[in-house]
Amino acid sequence: LPHDPRPESFDFVSSADGLRVLQQGACAPQDLPTGQPLIAILPASRLTWHRLKLPPLPRHQRLAAAIGLLEDQWLQPAATLHISLHAIPDATDGEDTCWVCVCDATWLKQALEPLVKSARVPQRLVPEFAPLSPGQTDTLSLSGTPQEATVVWCRPQGVLSAPWPAPWPLLRAT
Repeated sequence: LPHDPRPESFDFVSSADGLRVLQQGACAPQDLPTGQPLIAILPASRLTWHRLKLPPLPRHQRLAAAIGLLEDQWLQPAATLHISLHAIPDATDGEDTCWVCVCDATWLKQALEPLVKSARVPQRLVPEFAPLSPGQTDTLSLSGTPQEATVVWCRPQGVLSAPWPAPWPLLRAT
């Protein structure tokens, strides 16, 4: 999905096995390739990640508990956000147990609207970048255009995103 809502075209990559690119480009929603599931990738610049420890609760109560624990950190009401929980693999007692991924619900609805109107509803929403599992090596990615580049640092402690060429104070501070 594009950072700006209501795009005229969508970038896409088509793959039969998830490993090899069959086709790539940009087109109107109705012209997107068919035959494979449509997966929307949410840009790192639109997401925030929060790591927390949830008490042992039934699955259906976990989201409400996460919202209650994080509500003071968000600058807008939880009802205006799209929120998803992601378990931390190999979490042990006393450690944080989940990642909470958050984006603005209005932006998400506007970005998906052209796809929905073209009957090309994504089967899944996935983040462009996500926190790594414990033991994985940190990654540093540079993406975008020369005029609007972004640096994204993925590590087990989270995802940091900053505009280029100014990320160094942020990275040095961590």
